[in-house]
Amino acid sequence: MKQILSTIILIGMAVSIFVWKEFDRINQKDYQLQQIAEHKLKEKQELDQVDALRQKDIESKSKHRVHVLHDSHPETNTYAIILDATGSRDPDPGDELTYEWIQTSGNPVELKPHVKAPIISFEGSPGEYVFELIITDNYGATTRKEKSVIINPEPNQSPVADIKVRKGKGTI
Repeated sequence: MKQILSTIILIGMAVSIFVWKEFDRINQKDYQLQQIAEHKLKEKQELDQVDALRQKDIESKSKHRVHVLHDSHPETNTYAIILDATGSRDPDPGDELTYEWIQTSGNPVELKPHVKAPIISFEGSPGEYVFELIITDNYGATTRKEKSVIINPEPNQSPVADIKVRKGKGTI
């Protein structure tokens, strides 16, 4: 009877050890999976940040910034801008392209020589101007691209005051 009881106790201890080791193995596996999930989440967040920075970079590249040149004449506050789409192309050889420029925001400006030219110009005062270019080939396929131009005001620094104190004799 003692031997049976001892055997049962040993079997119980062995089962307990096995269950404890299995429990520990499962906990370690869960911990590893949790670490992997956290690492993947961190990687995804980093990739999302990189994507956001790329998007911001793309957006900032679509905006062209200029300053009205300082010419010592406050009444002149415009800047001549040229928009050139002659680098546009159609991958199909021989297709002819037509151009159409549309101002979508900003103070209205006159586009010269006309809105159907591949190169246009305008004279703008400080502000943001957005233009859409629509290029169409002779098969009717179109592409649209937007470009923003920001004209900053003429830079002007404040004068620098320089006062000297000297010993004098009487009045000037």
